[in-house]
Amino acid sequence: MLLQLCPEVILLQVAYTNHALIAAAKELKIKTIEFQHGIVDRHHPGYSWLSSSLVYKNQIPIPDLVFLYGDYWKDELSENGFWNNELRAVGSLRLDDYRKRNYSESNVIDNNIEKTITVTTQALDTDRLISFLVEFINTSNNSIHINIKLHPREFNRLPYEIGFRDYPNVKIISGPEAPSTFDLISHSDFHVSIHSTCHYEALGLRKPTIILPFTNHERILPLCTQALGYAFLASNPKEMDEIIKRNIKVPSVISSYYFCYHALENMMFLLKSEVDETIFNKR
Repeated sequence: MLLQLCPEVILLQVAYTNHALIAAAKELKIKTIEFQHGIVDRHHPGYSWLSSSLVYKNQIPIPDLVFLYGDYWKDELSENGFWNNELRAVGSLRLDDYRKRNYSESNVIDNNIEKTITVTTQALDTDRLISFLVEFINTSNNSIHINIKLHPREFNRLPYEIGFRDYPNVKIISGPEAPSTFDLISHSDFHVSIHSTCHYEALGLRKPTIILPFTNHERILPLCTQALGYAFLASNPKEMDEIIKRNIKVPSVISSYYFCYHALENMMFLLKSEVDETIFNKR
């Protein structure tokens, strides 16, 4: 296929599931560039090569460049001593788009008005999640509205509809249903989830994020230290209620650490300077 198409650059995601394609591209001296998809860190099985593998690096089917959301991900992947010159922090085109359409310096939280919380589900621990949120609503002294955005692989709305049927301040939104996850987070005061890329995306959108103590949440806990004061663990509903009383706006320095600003400009600069400018000047 590559011999027929004769591409000069291949752009792809999840390169670790495309070893054959990358190996073929290397043989044909075709540059490969991977775009980050989801959480990638030093423990991810697709990226957890150790420094002991450096001697074989030229024979390993890895991309020539990896375009990452921000410096945080670059720092994470660099930790094991294998990844280095391949990593570039560029940002996210999609997140940048929502920053532009929803950004407002005047969007100041007021303790005297209703707090909006977006909960993104994980299609796991559903009963425990519902029980946690019901207790939170019942005991909270705050005026709150909750949007529950179901994970794309979570097709059964019934447990949520039954669990929240007596709560008009809770809205359940299916994965493919509008508004989008980014829309909901952008117009919320807080984001809540268990273990999700959305925790980082919320910070990128300058919204504080809350981790709930369910399956796999331990993997996201370092975020509470890294983004101290903007990412929180709520071990119980009372702790979550105390968190949402606060007026919190994530500063741009935190936002940009996880998701660089100006993604399109960053990508185009790197494509032109690091690939081959003649490729992009062809007509």
